[in-house]
Amino acid sequence: GSAGDFYAGGISGFNEKGISASIYQMWTTTYRSRYSGHKGNIAPFLQQRILREASSVDEAIALIRNSGNFASWAIVVSDSRTGEVASIELSGRKVSVARRVRNEALWQSNLFLSPEMKGEYQTLTFGKYFDAIQRGESVSTALDEARGPLDLAWAASALAAHGQPTRAFGGTVSTPF
Repeated sequence: GSAGDFYAGGISGFNEKGISASIYQMWTTTYRSRYSGHKGNIAPFLQQRILREASSVDEAIALIRNSGNFASWAIVVSDSRTGEVASIELSGRKVSVARRVRNEALWQSNLFLSPEMKGEYQTLTFGKYFDAIQRGESVSTALDEARGPLDLAWAASALAAHGQPTRAFGGTVSTPF
């Protein structure tokens, strides 16, 4: 589960092949309610298919691309054997591999980060995009500088950015930092 939410298909998990998947719900007005042959998926169940069927990041991406999706989500898939991680963003109309790295930390926001997904969500503003990028860069920096265990206390401190003078969360183009 995540933040007290429960979906019958899960929020995050891993399989015996070393594949893990986590989902993030996006703000959107782009959705689909009908699919030919009734084969559309909701993201928690698509995530479970990844965990049942995929044995690589490429297989997970192909599974997502070949499945209809009802709403907008991001699914972060990683492979513990290769160190590869990909953030796959999907909407009712599109699928984009937003970012893909190997042996690096990868963060995800509740906003689309891929240029291909521009216009797929409800409140596309530079301020919201900038805020998401600043949060992600802050977490990446905190991961790079981490000493000791990455536990709940570390995560809360990193996400709150206490003591960081460059904290830009909630900032917009018209708000001075």
